[in-house]
Amino acid sequence: MGLRFIFVFLLSIPTVMHAAWIVPNQLNITFSSSVPIVPIPDQPQASWDTLCPSWGEKMTHGHGPLGGGIFLHFSCYDGDRLIEGERVETPWKLDIVSDENSFSFTLLYEKEILAQLKFTPTSHVLPILQDAEFSTYTALYILDSLPVFRRITKADVESAPFQLESTTVDGVEAPIDLTFYHLDLSAEKKMVWRPQVIASAARQDVDGIVVYTLGAAASKWDFSQPIWAHSQQGPGHLAAIAKPILEKKYRFLEQSLLENVEEAFTTGLDKGHVGIRFGVPLIKGDVLGTKTRFVGLVSEFQNGMLKGLSLFIDYWPKITNSVNGQTASFGGVRENIGWTYYVAPIHRFPTLAFGLTPKVGAWNMKIVVPVDGKEIPFSVKNSLSLGLSGQVEYTTKPFLFRTYYEKALSVKFSFQTTQVTVDRYGLDGYWNVAQMKFLPKALGVSLLGFAVNEVFSFKKKVSQDDLTSHGVAISDLKYTQIYMGGGVALTW
Repeated sequence: MGLRFIFVFLLSIPTVMHAAWIVPNQLNITFSSSVPIVPIPDQPQASWDTLCPSWGEKMTHGHGPLGGGIFLHFSCYDGDRLIEGERVETPWKLDIVSDENSFSFTLLYEKEILAQLKFTPTSHVLPILQDAEFSTYTALYILDSLPVFRRITKADVESAPFQLESTTVDGVEAPIDLTFYHLDLSAEKKMVWRPQVIASAARQDVDGIVVYTLGAAASKWDFSQPIWAHSQQGPGHLAAIAKPILEKKYRFLEQSLLENVEEAFTTGLDKGHVGIRFGVPLIKGDVLGTKTRFVGLVSEFQNGMLKGLSLFIDYWPKITNSVNGQTASFGGVRENIGWTYYVAPIHRFPTLAFGLTPKVGAWNMKIVVPVDGKEIPFSVKNSLSLGLSGQVEYTTKPFLFRTYYEKALSVKFSFQTTQVTVDRYGLDGYWNVAQMKFLPKALGVSLLGFAVNEVFSFKKKVSQDDLTSHGVAISDLKYTQIYMGGGVALTW
């Protein structure tokens, strides 16, 4: 038994280039993250200050998975800031690092890496560290990769029949046999850990509890040197079993957390919404600008088969104004249907989404412009347009904010006499207020707010009939308006 353990042990342990080793009494755990940490909706925001003690506990004597643990004390650091324990110098360090390249756990003895785990980068490092199963399997992997898995103290063997209990871990069985040993470093050219075996114990299941009976000889062990225990199969055996379970757990956590963020992306618009909004002009002193009003119907789908579909109907009630005894008027309607292609959320900024929306629209406008003492009509009838909108959306529950720029151009058909060009940019806001008791549970209410600047350019083919009827014709017309307003929407 002893020779087999030593042989497997020496094959499994990495070389360590030091002349002596310091017993693992103190562990310093450091955490650093250069990746923005994204909060998860409807979950309390964890902090490393509150999480570190549970990680340190799993590395201490008898408190780790399967009864493992080797350290007597630990201290927690956030970067260089001490947040738990005492500031003690020790060569034993556990570095937890989240950056744009990876999310990693590295146990160091001075500068030598004794155990390391690397995962893909994440913006959800704290929620993952908070998961109890993830921390358990990580601690198991690290401890089992070391030359020591469990510290044995005199108190462990003081009461007959000298039994050591072992906690359970799903998917990983406790070792069939434990080997007990002293440990030192060889003085050969390449220094390696070298165990001095003193005893072994077989696993027993007593009333569902795994125990190892040490025998009466344990009371005579020499504790002047630390005594350690490890699986008789050597370091790394249990770690190899735990690693695929841990990687699967990480992928599951990352996917579920990402889905929560994506759900928050459509906060207040979980599957879609339909609403009405009303705007008032901000331009003052214009012939018609101070009187124009804006009413709009807005409908957007954020999930399901129709995800990305949007429909906007904008209506300007006809308004008139007297200019030197003549009448000027403005009114019309515009319909737009679009389909948004989102990049959302992006990995490093999951609360941001970028989208492009191709649109098809139709214009119908009735405008009268006083020119040279005459009231000249200027109409736009069924003018079809193609547009493209680029937008950036930011979500933080229960709000969604969107800024955008849109360009639309009329499709030039031979039967159309008027072409329309529109430049518009603005800001939209959505606030998911609540579900109303009188509405079905699937429906909620959101308040809307917006501000938009639009520049309309109209170009008309002047016909002989225009000149004959009025003696003068308008070929170009430009109209600028800035609106601000609000509204309400039903969400589902």
